[in-house]
Amino acid sequence: MSLQQHEKNTDFVWRDTQGPFRIITESQADTWNQDGGFLLEQVIPQTTLDELIADIDPMEAKTNEFLRTVKDKRQFIARADEITFALHVVKRSKVARQFAKSELFSDLCFDLLGPDCRLYWDQAVYKKPHC
Repeated sequence: MSLQQHEKNTDFVWRDTQGPFRIITESQADTWNQDGGFLLEQVIPQTTLDELIADIDPMEAKTNEFLRTVKDKRQFIARADEITFALHVVKRSKVARQFAKSELFSDLCFDLLGPDCRLYWDQAVYKKPHC
């Protein structure tokens, strides 16, 4: 598959990630380099997931409620009861903030993007079943 850059994308160049790696395997790095993603399984403790869900679900519910009130129940690509984007989660949730600053995240950023990266935009994306 050949990808084409967007006309406004004038200076991005894909760079394959190279080890040594802190958290990912060589196989995961190869998949990242070839496909742009991979599944990282069973690295987040269930208690952390439960805390994140408890904090973020109400934010998503508010977003969904808002979308139900606007024309066509949509704003940009968000659609009520289909796909929602709760923005700036780390500003509103201590649990999400700690998660974003965790060793897991910093190691993933290092392995995939290198030592010079930062989280500047965060959102929780909810895609509803059967949409």
